[in-house]
Amino acid sequence: MIASVTAVFALAGCKKEEDTSVDVSQLAGKWSYFRNDPYYDGSRIYTFDGSGGYEMADYDTWYRSNPPVIVEGTYTLSADGRLLTLSGDENGKYAGRYHIVKLNSREMKWEVDNSFTVPFVAPKPIQFRGQATYIKVTD
Repeated sequence: MIASVTAVFALAGCKKEEDTSVDVSQLAGKWSYFRNDPYYDGSRIYTFDGSGGYEMADYDTWYRSNPPVIVEGTYTLSADGRLLTLSGDENGKYAGRYHIVKLNSREMKWEVDNSFTVPFVAPKPIQFRGQATYIKVTD
């Protein structure tokens, strides 16, 4: 009896580790992210073509009358597939570098690499923090 109770508590205390595998063959397709925070309310969709090109569509729900911002550019992956660099538009706006934390056929998580200077048209470089999770919409 005591062994059964101990086993139940031991199993209940186990924390399942999150899958952090990265399968770069799954990058191609359309990925959607909805943000709901005090500074930005909207969604962003990335479409990666699988051969170095991408499109980003940024939808701002605060200003629904505005059309989405559409950026087409190129991307590169590091040799291990865990660092994604986006070129941004022709002026480098929306460029960025991201550490891919997880990538499979359904989900992609990345963290912004703040050592990469984002060349926004702003007096100071803008620093982003945190992790974004994208859900795959189509292959």
